[in-house]
Amino acid sequence: MKPDRAFLLAVAAASLGLAACAGTPPPIGQLGAAEQAISGAELAGALQHAPVELQRARSKLAAADDAVRNDENDTARRLADEARADAELAAARAQSATAAEAAGAVQRDMQALNNAGATAGYGASGGAPVGSGSSLPDSPTPTGTLGTLRVSPPPSAVPPVYQRQSTTQWSTSTVRERTP
Repeated sequence: MKPDRAFLLAVAAASLGLAACAGTPPPIGQLGAAEQAISGAELAGALQHAPVELQRARSKLAAADDAVRNDENDTARRLADEARADAELAAARAQSATAAEAAGAVQRDMQALNNAGATAGYGASGGAPVGSGSSLPDSPTPTGTLGTLRVSPPPSAVPPVYQRQSTTQWSTSTVRERTP
């Protein structure tokens, strides 16, 4: 027996109607991405540096969870995406603030080193310390002492010792004693 054409059309229409009632599936992936973004923001220090953005992300994630429970999946998807975006903003602001703090610490350290160098007798020209006995007052590689730290010229400033190997060749190796 062949099914009646009208019966097949009625079954197809009923299944389409049921599919329309079911709506869109829950946004499980978006909810997970938002949760991970919030965790990443917390690890980046958003609780300290971007608490407003972090709280906004948490609130939107909670609202998205409520929307899923109420079978409002389109609203839940939108709220989950907004929560992820807010969490990413919080993480970026936290990372920026952390980098700014690190840059400030480096600036303070550099200033302290500059101040220590100036009080130890180095002039603005970078010369040797006052009273160090240097024969070159504005030497580019100062020697002397800075507090208890001994300052020596860098190895590149010390000329290599030449050793004659033959009548026409020269080498830049260190001088070695030869045994007879």
